[in-house]
Amino acid sequence: MLLREIVALLALEGGNGDRQGAYAGAADKLDTFPASVALMATVETVQGSLGVSEAVAERIIEYRDHGSIGYLDHLRRLFPPEVRRLMVVPGIDANLATRLYRSLNINSLRDLDVAVRQGLLAADSEIGPDKAAMIRLNLTQVEHGGGRIPLGQALPIIQELDGLLRAAPGLSQLALVGSARRWEETIGDIDFCATTTESPDALFERFIEYKRVDRVIAREPDRVAVQLAIGIPAELFLATPETFGCMAHWLTGNRRHTVRLRQLASAQGYRLEPKGFWRSADDALIPCPEERIIYETLGLVMPPPEVRQGEAELTWRRMEDVPSLVDATAVQGDLHVHSAWDDGGGTIEDVAAAAKALGYTYIAITSHAQQGTVDDGLSLRLLRRQVAEIDRYNGRETGVTCISGVEVPIGPGGVLQWPAGMRELVDIVVGAIGTGEDLSDDEYTARLAGAIAGGQIDIIAHPTGRLLQHKDPAKLDWERLLPGTASQQIAWEINANWRRLDLGEQAARRVTEAGGLLSISSDAHHPLQLPMMTFGVAIARRAIVPPAQVLNVGPIDRVRDWITERRRIRTGKAHSG
Repeated sequence: MLLREIVALLALEGGNGDRQGAYAGAADKLDTFPASVALMATVETVQGSLGVSEAVAERIIEYRDHGSIGYLDHLRRLFPPEVRRLMVVPGIDANLATRLYRSLNINSLRDLDVAVRQGLLAADSEIGPDKAAMIRLNLTQVEHGGGRIPLGQALPIIQELDGLLRAAPGLSQLALVGSARRWEETIGDIDFCATTTESPDALFERFIEYKRVDRVIAREPDRVAVQLAIGIPAELFLATPETFGCMAHWLTGNRRHTVRLRQLASAQGYRLEPKGFWRSADDALIPCPEERIIYETLGLVMPPPEVRQGEAELTWRRMEDVPSLVDATAVQGDLHVHSAWDDGGGTIEDVAAAAKALGYTYIAITSHAQQGTVDDGLSLRLLRRQVAEIDRYNGRETGVTCISGVEVPIGPGGVLQWPAGMRELVDIVVGAIGTGEDLSDDEYTARLAGAIAGGQIDIIAHPTGRLLQHKDPAKLDWERLLPGTASQQIAWEINANWRRLDLGEQAARRVTEAGGLLSISSDAHHPLQLPMMTFGVAIARRAIVPPAQVLNVGPIDRVRDWITERRRIRTGKAHSG
């Protein structure tokens, strides 16, 4: 994101802190807005939607229209390219880049590598060994071409490229392929496969001239590759109508899945390659305009891209063999949403209207609780006022029911840090350990265990505290935690914010295998962020989570029954205690 580069360069320049903050805040908001800025027609619209200054809005529009920002070009000229390249390494933000440059005299990736190996970063009091180890790993990936970015960061680019290519004259078929099609959390490239009735040169030129292309990497008769401004490559592959399905299958992957399917084909007398599907006996080409034909020919059900891991999905021979997967259309509500009552944007009416537009029938407004005496969260008095507003809204029968809730910090020993009396006011309590807290795995587990034993929380938010490419998930003692949540029907959240995706795929699977309950939530801090739910659904699908174990799959009556049962369990614990 170019706004983050502006922040970093302003920090390197030692410039105005307020200006840095303005761009950083805009980048944070824009990063998590799935709605494309292309939909925001004017500077005023961008200002109103994102809450940014006119100057920042003008530069966002400039980037949208031209793929570049003149002010950024000016800042880039002030510093050597290698200094700017420090920010390519995931985990190095504006503040850290400034520290590396000014305090440790690091002005290139080579300098960074030497400093990491010599232990200079680990010895730095503001970096430490854990962050230094993460930077070393990320640096290795960047140096070996393994740089990846979160799928959510790439999605607006994917959507722009898709629209650009679909508008090409003569385009017949187009498919997003690769890790993005499989909805992996991070991706290393953006790949498309296409067929056209016109000359491929016109299609390739359209791809190359995309405004966010930095340079052309390769151009061949059936393939073109470019480097994008966001730091990863994009490729467009050309197939024929008879081989499109083969090409799309092969490029979608993953590698284990394609190799195993190729082996299954060989065992049945077929040859499967990216450019065709042949019967081995007479070398006859089997037309494959769709992937489905490959699987059906081999007696298999075509698995969704998200679950193509080269495992059980290649044993599905009947629809009865295919496990039920969470479908985005089955999600009828969001149980972790913020509004203007705390640090979110938009009124309760705004949030509910956005939820209704997505087809939801309910949302939970879970404002942050005040922690201590000075905090941005809600006091007991303000929470009472919020609950009263929710009641008034529900009295209007708009088609979306608002559920009262609160998000509460989980402190040492699992003690909830909130004003007394809040539990009785709300239907749902979301408990969370602050992402900024630096805890050991044992401390993290102990806090969650204490909160679970206390029985006051209903949902555990972003349970492992991970931030993609910036903070590893805590290694929880699942054996200690899962029995308590399963017996009390406390739900574990799949936080769908694409910078978190917490729980991840493996952890979500572990919860459901232990009989636990999940809640997929957007943690939206603005109505436009509600569609981030899609990323959480992808995690659930990749984990093959049974829909019956996802709390917000299904009607509001299911949630109401769960709230009632949680109240019964909580009351029982209080009486027994």
